[in-house]
Amino acid sequence: MPRSVIFSAVALSLFLSACRTASSLSVNQESPVRSIERGEVVFRDGRSVKLPYSDDPNATLLVLVRHAEKGNGEDPNLTSEGVRRALLLSDILQGLSLEVVYTTDFKRTIQTSEPTALRQHVPLKQYTPSNLATLAYKLSTRYKGKSVLVVGHSDTTPELINTLVGKELVARIPEYEYNKLYVMLISGDKHKEVLELACRLEAENID
Repeated sequence: MPRSVIFSAVALSLFLSACRTASSLSVNQESPVRSIERGEVVFRDGRSVKLPYSDDPNATLLVLVRHAEKGNGEDPNLTSEGVRRALLLSDILQGLSLEVVYTTDFKRTIQTSEPTALRQHVPLKQYTPSNLATLAYKLSTRYKGKSVLVVGHSDTTPELINTLVGKELVARIPEYEYNKLYVMLISGDKHKEVLELACRLEAENID
């Protein structure tokens, strides 16, 4: 086996062991989110919440979301409602300077990701949903001080969060649920905070 492969396997093993750290989940579903910035989240009702580690220039900020509403079939496109939600996501993140957008190789995740990636002129990278440990390692080690959007599925989005924090923190998203959006802050190796937000498609949720 090549030395580079052995090194990568060892590094990934050490990362997964290090994930067993203190972490917490905060749920704020009272008002839909208006915008996410590097230091705070602003809600539709005018309130704002300061994000953890906002004073840490090396903290990693991850936005994790399930793809928007999809049609039927093996690899369906987004519905008209899903397209609206993808555009809403782009609006919410316009004040957050992203380094990259990660998506799986499905039409519904790519179409959810594209408005944000195109608007911010950042690359759209694909990841394998069956190998979330590798993605978690990349997110934790390559993007210190950066912000990243990850678009996944009802099962892979919670699983990726749980892999990053090293424990079962977030449950699988119900098949009918598209309103949840997660913000994760990573500071160093042992400090990880997750915020669950509402991203509702309602008349008052769109400018």
